[in-house]
Amino acid sequence: MFIAYDQQGNKVNLAERRWSSTTLKKLKTKSQFICTSCSSELDLKIGTVITPHFAHKKLTGCSGLESGAESEYHRKGKLDLYHWLQKQKTIPSVSLEPFISSIKQRPDLLVNFQEKQVAIEFQCAKIDHKLIRKRSTEFQKEEIEDLWILGANSIKRTGSLTFQLTGFQWLLIHTYKQNKPPIIIAYCPDQKMFIKLQNIIPFSQRSIIAQATHTSLHSTTLSQLFREFHPTEQLIQTWLNKIKGYRLHSSQFKTKQTHALNIFLYKTKRLPLSSLPSLAFLPLSTNYLIESPVFIWQGWILFFIDQLKLRTIFSFRDVYYFIENKIKAGLISIRRLLHKNLHYSYVLKSYLLKLCHLSVIKETDKNMFMKEKQLDWKVKTEDLLKSDQELLSKYKLL
Repeated sequence: MFIAYDQQGNKVNLAERRWSSTTLKKLKTKSQFICTSCSSELDLKIGTVITPHFAHKKLTGCSGLESGAESEYHRKGKLDLYHWLQKQKTIPSVSLEPFISSIKQRPDLLVNFQEKQVAIEFQCAKIDHKLIRKRSTEFQKEEIEDLWILGANSIKRTGSLTFQLTGFQWLLIHTYKQNKPPIIIAYCPDQKMFIKLQNIIPFSQRSIIAQATHTSLHSTTLSQLFREFHPTEQLIQTWLNKIKGYRLHSSQFKTKQTHALNIFLYKTKRLPLSSLPSLAFLPLSTNYLIESPVFIWQGWILFFIDQLKLRTIFSFRDVYYFIENKIKAGLISIRRLLHKNLHYSYVLKSYLLKLCHLSVIKETDKNMFMKEKQLDWKVKTEDLLKSDQELLSKYKLL
């Protein structure tokens, strides 16, 4: 931490640029330091490699220690973000490590931004999901929004437009617009660089496609971090590669949920799960609301439609309860997010509307649909890959 009280009760802020190594060493010899959260004694750490900071002399029940000890990577990043925010004219005030006594929380930074208070956390280590939710809930009690910025060293890239997200990282995504995919903001203090993953579309529980933008710390502002970028054509090609990879190597996706759908498909169609129609792999902006692989929940909806006769009328409610029963049976999983502003039913409706656009079904009235044509179940892998290409070649991603 960078903030402490001295024995006279004066606040000492190590982030202020006036401190040199020499003045800090003198300060250490003549002052004692107290934690602003728990009033325990602190030690002033000074070195040639580490950033000067305060640390508890003894382990305590301090709320500031709930997230674990800070790494040097964390300290450097927090300091960078503090000085960066101080320079922005649209941010009237920035507080470093303020202790909010009413909720016993000490965010890394607290700013006034767009007439709101925002707590900014630079999260470099995985901590318990319950603690994250607790802190977010406490901030909400004070009408403080929370913005989580990941340490960029935790971002795992698997291709030019493909990444792996852990369940913890999914918890900290930002869903700033209802009809848009979520984003992840990360920062690298070593390179003084923001990395933003945007237009995130999950293929499976962890695997996603996304566009990554790299922006220098000193060439952007907080508001610009949320600037929208339209998806590129390469995203669709990357999605097609994901489908192809699944069709050719479906054995890598063995779970209870894939096993159940595979058994059902074999019993009803005498086909393996890798032979699901191309319609079971549609990339939708709100796919993130469901944690199961895209082909699981879309596949079940296609089965619901497949068993209907042509011209049969059905309601959105019918589909919703059909999927809800699969969720209760553990055959589909909903993604648990920190700030989920949409119910998963939203993506179910979006999928049905996309099937209307593709002339599989027709919306006859509000939340009422009619089956327009039979589904095409192909056997040969080359036919399926050709169908995937044809379907998505003119597909609007968002």
